[in-house]
Order: sequence, then structure tokens, then C-alpha cells
Amino acid sequence: MAKVVDSPHFRIDSDSEEEIDIELGTPQDPISETSDEQVLEHDRASLLESDQRKKKVRTTILTVSFLVLVGVSIGLAARFSRGHSDSTSIDTGDGFSVPIGSLETIGGEEVQNGHVVPFFDVQFYPGERALFVLSKAQWNSSFIVYPTVVKRAAPVIAGVERGGILLETNDFVFHFELSTDGQHLQLVQEYHYASLHGDKADELQQIFDESQWPGYITKVPIYAETEDAYYIPSDLFLSNGFFVSSVLASSDFTALEKPSESFASNTMLFVEYELASGVIEVNYAIGLLPDKIMPQRVADDRMGYFSKRYTRYSLTDQELSDGNGYHRWDPQMTVIHRRKLELDSSGKQTKNPITYYIDPSVPNEWREAFATGVEAWIPAFERIGFPNAIRAVLPGDSDWPSDYRLGDLRYNSISVMISEQTYAYGPTIIDPRSGEILHSDIVFEYGFFNEVMVDFDMKSPVDPPQSSKTSEHSDAESSNVLKANKKFRHARTGRSRSCGFAHEEQHKVDRMMLSSVAGDDSGFVPKRLIAQHFADIVMHEVGHTLGLRHNFAGSSAYSRDQLRDPAFVAEHGMSTSIMDYLPVNIFSDLTKDQVENHSFFMTAIGAYDYAAIAYGYSVVDDEIPGYKHPRLTELALAAPLFLSDESVENMLNPYAQLFDLSSDPVDYAADRLKFVQNARSSHAALDKVPEDASWTTLWQREHVQLRLLAYAINIVRPILGGVNITHAHRSKDEGAYNATFIPKETQLRALKVLLRIIQAEKGLFPEPKDYGSFVEVVGFDGEDCNEATLDYGCLGRGLVDVGAYVLRVRERALISALFPAMARIVQQDALSPLTLNELLTEVAKAMNAASYSFTLKEFLDEMLAETISHHDTDARIKRGIEEKWNMTLPPVVVVKAEDGHEHPIGR
Repeated sequence: MAKVVDSPHFRIDSDSEEEIDIELGTPQDPISETSDEQVLEHDRASLLESDQRKKKVRTTILTVSFLVLVGVSIGLAARFSRGHSDSTSIDTGDGFSVPIGSLETIGGEEVQNGHVVPFFDVQFYPGERALFVLSKAQWNSSFIVYPTVVKRAAPVIAGVERGGILLETNDFVFHFELSTDGQHLQLVQEYHYASLHGDKADELQQIFDESQWPGYITKVPIYAETEDAYYIPSDLFLSNGFFVSSVLASSDFTALEKPSESFASNTMLFVEYELASGVIEVNYAIGLLPDKIMPQRVADDRMGYFSKRYTRYSLTDQELSDGNGYHRWDPQMTVIHRRKLELDSSGKQTKNPITYYIDPSVPNEWREAFATGVEAWIPAFERIGFPNAIRAVLPGDSDWPSDYRLGDLRYNSISVMISEQTYAYGPTIIDPRSGEILHSDIVFEYGFFNEVMVDFDMKSPVDPPQSSKTSEHSDAESSNVLKANKKFRHARTGRSRSCGFAHEEQHKVDRMMLSSVAGDDSGFVPKRLIAQHFADIVMHEVGHTLGLRHNFAGSSAYSRDQLRDPAFVAEHGMSTSIMDYLPVNIFSDLTKDQVENHSFFMTAIGAYDYAAIAYGYSVVDDEIPGYKHPRLTELALAAPLFLSDESVENMLNPYAQLFDLSSDPVDYAADRLKFVQNARSSHAALDKVPEDASWTTLWQREHVQLRLLAYAINIVRPILGGVNITHAHRSKDEGAYNATFIPKETQLRALKVLLRIIQAEKGLFPEPKDYGSFVEVVGFDGEDCNEATLDYGCLGRGLVDVGAYVLRVRERALISALFPAMARIVQQDALSPLTLNELLTEVAKAMNAASYSFTLKEFLDEMLAETISHHDTDARIKRGIEEKWNMTLPPVVVVKAEDGHEHPIGR
């Protein structure tokens, strides 16, 4: 006897050859005899030639008839919105007779009862419409949605370039639930911020489910149901960016049958959107979470991994101990993000190596450099017993997949996009239950190539386009995109796996220095060095997709002498971690005969990187998920120093720096000043201006030298009042933690670097007599001379206000000498090696001895007056300033108003 599947929309006796009873609507609201019915009968007659002669028909043909009727519902339910999603009935309307195809064919294949369909399929039909088909075998399973831009109409908009990931957070995990009335499917975003433990976890789960039900995002009517699948409308999902991207919230879209494709556990759905700025094509990768949950591994703050924070719940206090007693008082549990690695049955080879596919968008000339950056991580995995655990596949390789597409969850990719931003980022998809990294993409903006090429060929009269200068028509949308992606592509780049935002100028400085010491007569740099540069960047980004966060302490590990030794750098690198932001390895005493063998970039991962991979990926026998095994504690204890973005952002540790180098940061900063002085004395900037290049090129090089002074300021600023606080844990019988204060001698050396800039030491700045040599490009009022446009002007040439640039650098040095140093010194009180009086005395002496600058002295007076007048300023700082500069505030005058109230004025 055939099974009958009942639905409020229809009923199909799927195996019987008896006529099928089709019900649309409800018994109280039957389908009326209208002209619609006549049209539908006409369609039915064309499909059922023997319908008037036979009582029995094939199920497949009558299903077509049913879907014609369903087409009525779909046609009038066009472009769903959240406001309509709660409707429980569908009106059929008048005069609608668009055939929508047959449920018997999915993806071009015949579907029989019992046939296994993909967990999430898409059925397309005329009118550019689509139904989602959910396999009953897995319809309630957890899944993720990952939208990738695959095509973008010009002009390019920042944030929605080809390869861009329009995902606002990687926390999105969904499943469907059947509504209580059985007529709808509800889309539920899962809650994965709790961990239930103990022998009563099942009882706790029931309590948790009742009190922490996440609700549903939306619900949609079930249009059709067979033994194998549910059929639901797609419009509501696609018009809302599948509820993962507000950028794609638009009613103007088209689901594309080609190249959309479905597989057993994932689907690629291509959708074309008409946004205000132009047409964009997106690949929604929709994939199931793994059936087998990877064991969790707890985090250790001495190892920098991206992580997931849970709240631990238990009905008893009989918790397992992790050896440090944390679980007795800390209900939180942090789990790292990492890949799943296993050995094959032989125990000698890595099963399913981590593979990165170098997208065809990467210029062919640099693909091998990209592959080198990927496979530089191989030794770290080999050391812990996973041979050949990571590899790169290039277009044209024998194992390049014929069905590769950007955004396919089956393939980790490294691609390049055109953008007005200059950055790289490595978004990942995480299984929130375990922290397993399921998929990642590394996306490079073409500026990484363009800036390198332009900076090494300085014949252009204007600078290459800067990320801060976007076209007028794109500003609004760029802003919206970046705001929408705030959680995913966050300004705190170490958390979002994004690198390079706001660092274009530093990269320009590095490449100009390299051009000066390693370039030919015109400044062109050998391609081998450019390839090393790209490999260095790829190594860093791959580290992010392995789970690693930034480690900005790595660059402080090695001495200047070690960094000058090519053999040492080849073995150990320039830093203990490739996850640092590293400048090009150049000191002012590098000679021409040393250049050929010198190591300018990282060509191998560092000691910390080996330690981090060992912590995250070593096989630890008897490890219990969610609890720290003693072996993990040993690995964390042995790792080199780790300091990440939070330390940099809050200036917590002077060894947590961007673009610094060597174990003596003050010496490195002073050497930046020496490099500038050498360049001026040798006329290096002038000598690198090629024949027939615009004279504006000279200012570009001069501007870079001023930037070099600014970066020297950044390096020494955290040292004043600095404290070296690490992620130290208490050792056995240790009485107390003792912070390490930066020695007074080191702080005074740092202050001296700033005072040299404040005093405008000879050779640091251009001589005033040379100001007339610096020319810049000038356009019409409001015209951006760095922007590509069909109506380009910018044929004006004018003198640069060099004096204003010089003054800004000196003011910056003055600010850095006092802030936040004064506040830190008084905070440390008697523990501070450098006293407030000593700091203020040195600054006052420098200002008295500085070359005359009324504007700089006026700037200091205003800054100090504002400081002592501010109500939040510490009284000790106010007193110190007043005594050192003989500065007092005028008394407060109280005026009685007509209303009788007294009002203080002044200050």
C-alpha cells in the first residue's frame, strides 16, 4: 500500500496510479470555478493527453499539474518580506497561470520516492524564480551560509569587490524547525555560547532548552511535501541576504540556475542583485556542519589563537580538574579555533591535508611565491608528526579541480580582487560546537601588487591611489558596507583576520627603503625580492586561517647583529613569529656589497609559530575536551613571548609594536633617524629620480622620509613610562607577580630620540633653502588626483608647504614626549624609574635649546594650558607643569545672573 503524505497544501499518494487528490487552500475556502481554472485545465490538457479517457495517470504528470497550481501561490507571494512571513494561507489570485516545472526533476535528474536528494537543493523554473528543496533526511540539521562576491559591475566599491566575503559575523549557524501547525518551516539561528557538563547534563539540557530557546528569524510556508523533501519559497531568504548580510537586503535579485550546483552536503547558489551602485553576483555557499564533532581544545592566554568563549553550566560541583583549579571559580571556558588533522590508517601520512587553491586571479608571475608562502608551514606540522599536512595547488596542476569556483566550501582559496582599499584578510567558517575551522579564504586586494610595482617605479607624477581617497559616488555605499561588516572585518584586525588597513604608508616606507639600498640606478628592485615580499605576506595570512592571532612581540627577540646575519635569518627568521607586522630588514649601515646575500623579509616561520602549531595541533593522549591537559600547559610554558592587538591598541607593553625590529627598539628608532640623515647627505632621494620623471617624484620620496621620522616616534613613545607585563602564570611557591619596569636609562634614550626631532637636529628635515625644490600635483577644487576618472585634470603644479609638514612632525614628537608618559609615571608613583620632574625638565631644556619656532612654542603653551585646566588631570601633573613652566591659570570669576544663580566664568 502506498504511503500518503498529508499537507495543508496538497496530498500525494505517491506510489498509487489512482487519481491524486489535490487540495489547495482549506475545506472552508475551496478553489473557485474561475477563468483561472480554465487556463489551468488548458495547461493540464496539454500535459495529460489521455486525461479525458483514463481514470489512472502517472504520478509524475499529475505532479506537474499540482505544481501549476502551486505556481498560482508562488506568483502572488512574490518578493516576500519579514512582515508577510507569518501568513498561514496563500491566496491564489486571478489570471495567473505561469507553469513552474515539475517536482519530479531536481537538478535535471529524475527523483523517485526514496531517492536521496542533497540536503539543500534549489529548483529553478520560468520567471527567474526558485524553490528551496530540503531533504527530509537532513532538513533539521545545522548549516552555515557563506556569501562570496564573484562578479561586480564597475566601478569597484570597497567591501563588495570580487572575492569579498559579505558575512557580518562568523557566528551564523542555522537549522529549520517545523511549526506547531505543521504548515511552516522556521529558520532558527542557533545559540552556541553555553557548555553543559556533569553527570546530569541531560537534565540540564531540558532546563536550558526551555529557558534559552533562541526563537526563529523567520518562517515560510511549506509549498509542497513529498516523502523525501520539503519545498519552500526562496524569496524571503534571498531578499534579506539569507539573514547573514544586510548589504544584500534587496528586493531586486535573480537566482541563477547556472552555475548553481548542489552536492550531498553543500550547495552553491548564485544570485544576481541589483544594488543602488550596480549589479553584483554572489555565490551563497550553504553547507552542513560535520556529523562528527571534533574534540575541543581549551585556550591558553600564552598562545595566540582565535577562540570561542562559552559559559559552563553544571548541576553539581563534581567537575573534573584541569590541574589549575580554574573550573572551581571560573564558569567561562575558552576553546581555540583550529583545523582538523588526522593520520591515515598507516599512521605515516596526513589524511586530508589542508589544501589552498591559488585562484586564477593571482598573477601568474607570482603564483609560485604564493605557494611558497603556504608551504612554509610544512615543517611546523612535520615536527609534531603530520607530514605534508599543508599544500598549495596552482591552476594547471594535475590535481586542480575542474569544478573549482570561488566561494565553494570544498576549496580553501587564495584570491586577488580589485579595490580602492589596500589590505588582505582571511575569513574563516567555524563549527561553533568545537572550534573546528571548516573553510577559509584569503583575499588580497590588488593594491598589494599595484603599490609594490608603482613604488618601485617612481616615474608617476602622483602617488598610487590611497584607501582613504574613494570616489564620490562610492563613498556612501562603501561606508554602509564597512559598517555592516564591522564585526567581521573589524578595525581590530587581529580579531577579524584582516591585515593592512591604514598601513599603506608603512608599506610605502619599507619599499622606498628597499628601493634605495637594493634597487638599480632607477630604483627598480629585483623580482626575487618582490617574490619574497609576497611569500612573507602569504605566510602571515595562512597563519590566520590556521587559527593564529597576531603576535607583535616576535620582532623584539633578536639583536641587530643577528638580523644582519643571512644564515641566522634564513634559519630563525627576523622574528619569532610571522604573525607580527614586520618592516623590511634594513639598518642604516647596510652596505652595497652586503645586499646580494642579505635577508630583507621573513622566508621561514619563527620559533613561536612552531610552538603555537604544537599547542593547537599536537595529538595529546588522554585529552578530555574542554579541559587543559598537563601536556598543553608544558607547551604553553615553553613558548616565546606572545603579545597581541590589545596590547598594541592600549599601549600596554613597549615590546608590543607594529613595524619595529630588534631586541633594542630605541636603537632601531634612532637608526631610522640615521637612515634619513644619510639619505639627505648623499642626495639619495634626488639620485633615484629617473630621467624624464616628473619633479613631483622628488616630493614623494621626501614625504616617505618624513614618514620614517613619524614611525620612529611611534616606536619610542610606549617606552616612556613603559612596563613589560606578560601573560605569566604563577609557578609553584611563587609569592607574587612582579612587573618589569623599563629601566630609567632606556627611557631617557627613548626621550632623546624625541627631543632630537623636536629640536630639528641637522639632517632630519629639509633645509628651508631647499623648500622651493618640492613640487606637488594640483587639481581643481575637490578633485582627487589619485582617482581614476574619465575627466582627469590635475595639470596644476604648485609648491609643497614643506614647513607645515615639518612642524606637524615636531608637534607629534612633542606630544609623544609628554603623553601618556606623564600619566603613567604618576600612576606608578614611587615604582617609576623615571620621575615626572626628570621628564618635564628634559622637555623644557629641549624646547629652550630648539631652533626658533614661535609656532611650536605656542603649540606647547596651549597644550599645557589645556592639560592643567582639564578637571580630570591628576593634581601631581598640574603641579609639575605649573612649577616647571611657571604657568598658572587665571582665577575663576563668579557672576550672579538675574535669576539669582551664580555662574563661574573664565578658564
